[in-house]
Amino acid sequence: MNAPLNLDPPLTRPPSLARRFEAATGFAPSFWLAAVGCSAMAMALLAGRMWRTGDAGHLSLVWDVFLAWVPVPLALLAYRQARRARPPRAITLAALAGWLLFFPNSPYLVTEFIHLHPDHLPSPRHIPHDLRWAFPDVFPPAESPGWYELLLMTAVAAAGLAVTVASFRLAQRTIARLYSPRAAAAATPLLLVLTAFGVALGRFARLNSWDVFHEPDKTAGDIVTWATDPKASIATFVVAVLLILLNVVVAGAGGGATKD
Repeated sequence: MNAPLNLDPPLTRPPSLARRFEAATGFAPSFWLAAVGCSAMAMALLAGRMWRTGDAGHLSLVWDVFLAWVPVPLALLAYRQARRARPPRAITLAALAGWLLFFPNSPYLVTEFIHLHPDHLPSPRHIPHDLRWAFPDVFPPAESPGWYELLLMTAVAAAGLAVTVASFRLAQRTIARLYSPRAAAAATPLLLVLTAFGVALGRFARLNSWDVFHEPDKTAGDIVTWATDPKASIATFVVAVLLILLNVVVAGAGGGATKD
């Protein structure tokens, strides 16, 4: 006898909210929570330093951490556009160009360790008046101990590495979808060398990403000058090698660049 026909459609579970979030952003919610947590820890340690010392010498770290996050929404925009059935190539490439311009700000945070050296300690600075309410004079001001400074810079570096991994993997996946996985693999070393040079420009030439728009002629001249500077060349080489090795480690731990 023939088996009875089952006309009922198979039951399928809709994807969970976490799965939908991962599909939209390229990473699981736990990854983004960890990335945000690193930045939050850095800011908490900075606030603790300001509260205990009454000094805002490291207040610029707030701006540096903010800039380190700027490439993330740009990479997300490019990634979301590339996942469409017909990716708008102009928008995607524009988002990638903006990402590359700001991306050096992410690994730049690792170089904040330079502030542990006696020659690069932050200059004493009064806490801005509009922030005084958050840092009342509960205790007499005291110097920040070396171990606390180390923890602060470690948290800042961790925040930089987290957003570095996040936006770079998204950029790789975007290139792989626009062109091919081989194109993404071929572009990776070039992108990381350019990023390393951007880190060197930021640390030694004190250039910022927006200088390209604010002072384009001066910025172009500074780039040419520093491109032949031995210190910048060594820094570019070392940072590029470390970023390439980090990319290999992350790829081996979390899958290839084309994983969606």
